[in-house]
Amino acid sequence: MSNEIRRARLKLLTEKAKREEGLSQAQFAKRHKLDAAHLSQMLTGRRGIGDSVAIRLEDSLLLERGYLDRPLSDDAKSEAMLEANSLLNQMDTKGIERSLEFMKNTLKIQKLESETPD
Repeated sequence: MSNEIRRARLKLLTEKAKREEGLSQAQFAKRHKLDAAHLSQMLTGRRGIGDSVAIRLEDSLLLERGYLDRPLSDDAKSEAMLEANSLLNQMDTKGIERSLEFMKNTLKIQKLESETPD
């Protein structure tokens, strides 16, 4: 289990909820029965994402168990980059900043995956 991978995956999920549903971080936390401050601390790395929280999130998000620990496949990385590029073409400055953050998180995951022994 890598907290960095869990954190990066959680960031991608919260960004997707904001982009697709307009959910703020606090709304995302409330929807998935988390304290908003706890979610913020997990996203910034001030708190780890323990197994029980990871399982609760996966269940709440209807994700397969272990999803938050699973490295992104090359196909998913490519799809994420294409989606971010598409968003860049149609967004204002604030949207562009969110898209750049999304791409940075994807690149962090790639770097973590290359550093993690199989």
